[in-house]
Amino acid sequence: MDNKPYSILIIDDHPLVTDGMAKLIAAHLEHSRCLSANNLATARRLCERQAFDLYIVDLEMPDGNGLEFVQRIRQSTHSGHILLYTMHEEPWIINGILQSSSYAFLSGALSKHADLEELLAAIRAIQSGKTYFGQVFKALADKEAQNLASCFQVLSMREKEVLCLLAKGLSSSAIAERMCLSVNTIQTYRKRLFEKMEAKNVVELVNKCQGLI
Repeated sequence: MDNKPYSILIIDDHPLVTDGMAKLIAAHLEHSRCLSANNLATARRLCERQAFDLYIVDLEMPDGNGLEFVQRIRQSTHSGHILLYTMHEEPWIINGILQSSSYAFLSGALSKHADLEELLAAIRAIQSGKTYFGQVFKALADKEAQNLASCFQVLSMREKEVLCLLAKGLSSSAIAERMCLSVNTIQTYRKRLFEKMEAKNVVELVNKCQGLI
């Protein structure tokens, strides 16, 4: 049996939160080891020294945004899972999270209003390779998925073909050559895809359409 410690980095600007969470995890999760950071600068320094199995990240930090830190983690060589932990349950804020490019990188999201048992359940689920999204996130995520599926259904066959080729990493010129169309025509299809799927760029477009193409 592998007894290697399950390393967790807790990133929250309140020491009482990080200390309490670390004690809770140590008491209930065997072979776990927690470090904490009360600002993103400290979190970055810790990440430079080692990779963690799980990053528990608050949405709002005094020196930056938690979602931006999530992107930084994913753009580095770190492969650990990420659990977003936030006090915000407002629909417009959660929708902002769901529509951000960072959402695809999350293994879970949980409200700070959840009880401690649910926090442990989320960590255990992620530790076992699953995802865990609290009810408020799951409800809006399901609604968002339904909306995306509806938008995808109204795409033309040409638009879907361009989308699939974009997902494979092809450039507009390469897609134009593949489809025997002009680059300007492909750019028009791209623009329509961004508008219909409400995406700002190709990365967000492809992330939103995962599971649909």
